[in-house]
Formats: sequence, structure tokens, C-alpha cells
Amino acid sequence: DLWGANRAGVAAAMGEQNAQLAQTAGIQLDLASSIAQLYFSLQANYRRVALFTQQEAIAAFSLKAHQQRAARGLEDQVNIASAQAEWYSAQQQRIAAQTAIMQDRENLRALTGMTAQQKLVIAPQPWPKLQQSLPASLSFDLLARRPDLQAMSHTVKASLSRVDAAKAAFYPHIDIKAFWGYNALSIGDLFKSSFQQFNLLPGLYLPLFDGGRLNAALRSTRTASNILIK
Repeated sequence: DLWGANRAGVAAAMGEQNAQLAQTAGIQLDLASSIAQLYFSLQANYRRVALFTQQEAIAAFSLKAHQQRAARGLEDQVNIASAQAEWYSAQQQRIAAQTAIMQDRENLRALTGMTAQQKLVIAPQPWPKLQQSLPASLSFDLLARRPDLQAMSHTVKASLSRVDAAKAAFYPHIDIKAFWGYNALSIGDLFKSSFQQFNLLPGLYLPLFDGGRLNAALRSTRTASNILIK
């Protein structure tokens, strides 16, 4: 490997493997983020149910008060209809929040790989303390840890190694093969020095008639690398 063709091929393969590992880490991060978002959505819907339940109770009390006043002739039926509409609205909002809780729970069950027989129990929890402000600065090292950027970086490095391997294919290849052993017709002569054999076979390969194929391979590899970089 005088011209580094094999080293470039190995580097490209390792770069592609590292890119796949980074992509896997990115998928795991997306999955964890989706689970966290669903969890906080579930907690928010718990709060909405509690709020709409209180609003429904207030609307029911207001409706009952208007009905009693109308029964005594103190007001007309318009106020009763308005109070009843508010009660229906609070009831519908509470039902919608409860439906959202069921949807979030089933989505969490699917993302966590739970079966239909397993029961997912998540109780309402108090909200965590909010961070007052963002950090003063976000360093480049923190940004570079993103799995998608890591995957793209390894992919670009692998493409550059592929270009180096395509360039090295234009140079002559030198091979040296050697073997050593025994050539005996009987077991008794197997380890005698007179039956030892040793041979050295040098080889040279010159890509004289493959210029078109090598140029096409180099252009294709370089174009793919430029597309990734851009």
C-alpha cells in the first residue's frame, strides 16, 4: 500500500460506520425528546382537566342560580341560555382534555415499547422550576456534539477518503508474495532441510488501459463529495 489506497478505503469505511453510529444516536435522541414532550403534554393536560373541572363546577353553580332567579320572576330566559352555554363549553373542554390525556398515554406506550397488557401509570406531578434565562454563551464544542452534525462530519470525511482512494488507483500497484514449506513424498522426509522450498514472487500492476474507468470513478466520487460539502 505505497500510495495509501487501502488506508484511504479503511478510513472511508470507518467514517461511514461512525456516521451510522451518529445517526443511531440522533434517532435515540429524537425518541427521548418525543417521550419527554409527550410526558409534559400529559402533565399539562392533567392541569387542563383540573382547571376545566373547576370552571364546569362554577358554570353549573351559575346556571342553577340563574334558574332559581328566573323561577322567581327576577330575570328572563336569556341569562339561563347564556349560563347553560358556558356550562356546556366548560364540559366540552374538560372532555377534550381527557381525550388528549388518553392519546398522550397511548403514544407514550407505543414509544416506550409497552404491550397492550402492560399498564402505564403516570400521576400528575408539580411543574419543575423554570430556568430564569438561557446561558450567557453556547460554545462551539456543545453545538458540535449534536448527533446530526457528527453524522454529517463523518460522512464528509468518508467521502474525502473515497476521493483519496480513487486518486491512488491511478498509481502502479506492487505486490510481493512469498511462501515457505516442505515438499516430501514420505513422512520421514517431511522435516528434512533438503526438502524445504522457498519462493519469492514480485508483481507489478500498471493501470495503462483503465484510464477512462478510473477517471470516471474519480469524477463520480469527487462530485458526490462536493455535494455533501455544499
